[in-house]
Amino acid sequence: MSSTQDDELTLLWQQGISSQPVAEEIARLAARASVRRFDRTIFWRNLTEYVAGLVGAVFFTWLIVKGDKPYDRIQGTAGFLCAGLSLGWLWWEHRELVALDVAADARTYQAILLARIDTQIRVLSRAHYGVLPIYIWLLASGLVYGMTILDVTLLSSLYIGAAWLNSRWGVRWLRRKRLRIERLYED
Repeated sequence: MSSTQDDELTLLWQQGISSQPVAEEIARLAARASVRRFDRTIFWRNLTEYVAGLVGAVFFTWLIVKGDKPYDRIQGTAGFLCAGLSLGWLWWEHRELVALDVAADARTYQAILLARIDTQIRVLSRAHYGVLPIYIWLLASGLVYGMTILDVTLLSSLYIGAAWLNSRWGVRWLRRKRLRIERLYED
């Protein structure tokens, strides 16, 4: 647990046990903690995808440099470009995140969290576009190396499954979370 998070929890605890807790301050600290927790979750998700993309880029670079056959270099270059497109798309979708203002009130934090959830809903709704270059590269590479119908079916099932999990299950979960956050400050 980070020092900042410890400070927030300490402040929340102190507000809760004081003789006259300040509801606005409790709401502000809780809202800020919620935004930070959401940001951390998205950070780790994106980091996992960036690491996978970088591992792929290293492999594709190795294929370009050490490939024995001419199509190894073509395949490596195409794979490198596809990985770059996928990582670039992920970065592009998250490029507008703004830093938190520690002095903001609870409603501002609520608006920030709702905007970040909306961004993530958009990302998950379009996730199939983000991995499409890699999917196409895998299919093309498979054709070069003699992929069977079973291999194509398995690969396509993995792509469709990943797209479905993101666009259906992930978006549904985020929409429910968004609705809960929206209802927090209804008058």
